[in-house]
Amino acid sequence: ILKQRPRFVALKKQPSYIGGRDCLELRDYQLNGLNWLAHSWCKGNSCILADEMGLGKTIQTISFLNYLFHEHELYGPFLLVVPLSTLTSWQREIQTWAPQMNAVVYLGDITSRNMIRTHEWMHPQTKRLKFNILLTTYEILLKDKSFLGGLNWMFIGIDEAHRLKNDDSLLYKTLIDFKSNHRLLITGTPLQNSLKELWSLLHFIMPEKFSSWEDFEEEHGKGREFGFASLHKELEPFLLRRVKKDVEKSLPAKVEQILRMEMSALQKQYYKWILTRNYKALSKGSKGSTSGFLNIMMELKKCCNHCYLIKPPDDNEFYNKQEALQHLIRSSGKLILLDKLLIRLRERGNRVLIFSQMVRMLDILAEYLKYRQFPFQRLDGSIKGELRKQALDHFNAEGSE
Repeated sequence: ILKQRPRFVALKKQPSYIGGRDCLELRDYQLNGLNWLAHSWCKGNSCILADEMGLGKTIQTISFLNYLFHEHELYGPFLLVVPLSTLTSWQREIQTWAPQMNAVVYLGDITSRNMIRTHEWMHPQTKRLKFNILLTTYEILLKDKSFLGGLNWMFIGIDEAHRLKNDDSLLYKTLIDFKSNHRLLITGTPLQNSLKELWSLLHFIMPEKFSSWEDFEEEHGKGREFGFASLHKELEPFLLRRVKKDVEKSLPAKVEQILRMEMSALQKQYYKWILTRNYKALSKGSKGSTSGFLNIMMELKKCCNHCYLIKPPDDNEFYNKQEALQHLIRSSGKLILLDKLLIRLRERGNRVLIFSQMVRMLDILAEYLKYRQFPFQRLDGSIKGELRKQALDHFNAEGSE
């Protein structure tokens, strides 16, 4: 473990070792973020990078590890703990921005992880670690906490670190005991209205400075009435947060349009049928069953999305694909509008992201896209590992349809 830190020297411009083979360039605010991370490290301050989503916290973190690697000849081991859903993105960005660094993905069942330990972990002759960066998930870390906790980590980075807001959670208690030279929490979700959650994060990165919750609350608790004004000065060395409107002037403003559509005729019939069928339960109002009321609300919500969520059609109900497509579209006011939008956007060569809270709604949308012969990629909880990575790469590829 490194005991002394060098004097901080600011990077006036992007170093040539950052950007990979494609010579990618950091934006000005990202270079400033790298300097802030480097300055924090030189001062011995673990810290929180809390930029708004979309400002490149992943790239800034990788650039910082690259800085340690090249400027100070610190080759790790660096531990990155990330959600499974973002792991392939982290892996891709490391390959893109820091191809000189060896990153090992520590994932899979116990057999796969044992294979990694046998072949990717250590040089048998020198007993030195083969990797610079170890990339893993919260779940795997908890399974192998004894093994992973036995290493002296040069750096530990936690993505979506708001998961550590509860200092009584198993993840928190496990990670805080890991030996590390420097810690970085990465989150785009600033904590609101909870001084205890903020203290939990600060205690995680600097347990000696922020040792007592009671003392912290006594000193800053009154700040609740004034927007935590008393905290700003103390937080400044440890937390960096920027938002798009302040730093990313080149991005076009986000335009949000809410398009309200009437339900289709069939949806209205189903909606009325659900209300009529549940008239007795609804007429009880607040005296009725809460769970029963929520179930009715969910049925109405499904009806507003698409009739097939209430009653799917029979397999032999339609003569041909065109008839099936038209019935699929007409069974939802939202899909009637979406159909018009997608045809127009496809003609213009736009790419489109469609989100749904319901997996079955994604099934209906996938069926619609197949009928229309619109190429698409799908991401949900069932798409794992390499297939998820391939889907993301295909969607983001230049010239992708």
